[in-house]
Amino acid sequence: MLKKILYLGWISKGNVGDDLLYSIFKQMLFGQLHDNKILIDIDVYYPISNYEVNLKNYDLIVLGGGSLLTLDFWEDICIKGIDEHIPVVVWGTGIDTRERNLINQIISSYNNNQPIDYLGNKTRKVLTNAILCGVRGRLGDFIINDSNNTVIGDPGIVFNKLNKNLPEIQEINEFIVNDENVILINWGTSYNNIVGFDEQYLEEQLSITTQILLNRGYKIIVYPIWVEDIESCQLFVQKFKNPNIISINKVYDAYGILTLINKAKFSINLKLHASILAFSNGKPFISLGYGLKNYDFVESVELEELNIFTDVVNVSELLRKIDYIEEHYEEIQDKIFGKIEYYFHLQELFMKKLINLLTNSQESQFDE
Repeated sequence: MLKKILYLGWISKGNVGDDLLYSIFKQMLFGQLHDNKILIDIDVYYPISNYEVNLKNYDLIVLGGGSLLTLDFWEDICIKGIDEHIPVVVWGTGIDTRERNLINQIISSYNNNQPIDYLGNKTRKVLTNAILCGVRGRLGDFIINDSNNTVIGDPGIVFNKLNKNLPEIQEINEFIVNDENVILINWGTSYNNIVGFDEQYLEEQLSITTQILLNRGYKIIVYPIWVEDIESCQLFVQKFKNPNIISINKVYDAYGILTLINKAKFSINLKLHASILAFSNGKPFISLGYGLKNYDFVESVELEELNIFTDVVNVSELLRKIDYIEEHYEEIQDKIFGKIEYYFHLQELFMKKLINLLTNSQESQFDE
């Protein structure tokens, strides 16, 4: 029996995080496919102009990982599928906003267990009609407030459990001759679309902190996770005129980034999936929380202390968090490894349910 799946996400847009999640979806799904009752073929809906597919060609639509809930582009596709009686699954996605007042309202409501009416009709229709729904964080689950939903963690958390063979990177090996203390900084731009809407202020605070770390004897590697981030990384490093800080001038895939993470003691990260990849490799991190999604992640793994929203970043707070990591390093690692196992188990259970639904559904129109 052949089943055709349409996967929705920001794929092939030069974003390591979203491509990573699609790769994990395939690995987790096929890893649970232990018999030959069904064959599965997965297509991607590419988010490019004038791209169209016939949804009736598919047995299942998967709203994939990322921050896709509340985005009309993706929800319209799901709703069209629902109206055409095509099952929809929500897997590992979440909700994001950069508006500080709304973030405060959501976190306050969550902490006080007071339901918040935030989701629009489109989002409610997708979630209500999904045959299986798993979101990435507890904050998102609270906002959704629906018994049909469950928390399965950001899928990127489990990446290192699925992929053990990492490449060697010559330029990094030349930079790190011995076992020096190395810090990674993930830098880039969101075109001021961050909490506080002021990347210049954020960069100033991070630059001062970076100079202090160089003075402490650290070596620092600055790297991008989007193609658009490369120039920002180069300009950031050029300010220091110091041989102990370098910029990576291309976007490595997730395997290359894990190699970088593996060489470092900890990382300071702007983009969410830089922190998630660090987490998946058991390394402490500081999340420069440029959106609600950053807090949703750290809260779901009980590491809220490692997040600081971008509108309140300052040198003293960054240094305090660095000191916290150095003082509680092993404790943080133990928590990370425990949460990886916890969410890996939830991801496995979700995929088993998904395969069971596909196996027990009516025969596909593509069966021979």
